[in-house]
Amino acid sequence: MVYVRLKTTNQQAFSMIVFGHNNFKIKSFSPRELGIPENPGDQRITLEVRQRYFHLFWIPFFPIGKAYVVRKEGDSNMYEMPLELQHLLSQRDDIKTPWYSFALIFLALFIGVSFFGNEKMKDIKWENRFYAEQADQKMQVKYPTTGDYYKFKAFECSDTNSRPAEIIVKVIAYDEDSIEFSSAYMNILDSNQYSYSIQSEINKNLDYRYNSFELKKEDIMNSFLKEYRDYGDDVVLKDMNWCYVFKGMDREKLDVAQN
Repeated sequence: MVYVRLKTTNQQAFSMIVFGHNNFKIKSFSPRELGIPENPGDQRITLEVRQRYFHLFWIPFFPIGKAYVVRKEGDSNMYEMPLELQHLLSQRDDIKTPWYSFALIFLALFIGVSFFGNEKMKDIKWENRFYAEQADQKMQVKYPTTGDYYKFKAFECSDTNSRPAEIIVKVIAYDEDSIEFSSAYMNILDSNQYSYSIQSEINKNLDYRYNSFELKKEDIMNSFLKEYRDYGDDVVLKDMNWCYVFKGMDREKLDVAQN
């Protein structure tokens, strides 16, 4: 019997993308296993079913059919199998397309699931931190001390064109329902001065513009108690002619970084 030698691989590189097609063995048979008689004097052969696949960077992407080949003992080449034998092997139920013929697709899915899983874990972490900070802020508002500092954006309620100023204030008094804040040092975060202590800056009496003011505890808490990822409008707190938007607090002091 005469066998035709097959070309087994093909690949190209285009703009640094390596692609092409190749094949790997799925299953092999001796002629005896298929009921084919062998002559003692003939060269021993093995019949192979191989999976052909398209690859990117040598990783199997998707299958492109089967290859039915003959291997001769002592010969590394592969030869085309006669059509009747190909038909015989194609009818067998134990020869299936291996899942790793789609290795690149599975790899991409794994990377995608891992990425989104990691992002979900990060989001859960940030959500837990968000609610933990809310709970801590709620307790600080409910049970204030005269060492608490608050950060607000302040503006005149009647002046819709006024630009809110970021101010830092200190708790000077409180009762069951309300908190009274000191007059505020304005634009401390925008100054070129580096401060180790907010209190020392306030004591310099620089840029004071606001009188002491008082806000209800319940109103303060309602201004920051939101659902995670709630991007609704800021809640505005009012005292006399001034409006305030809560931006944060600190029990010891607010850190001031140099711009």
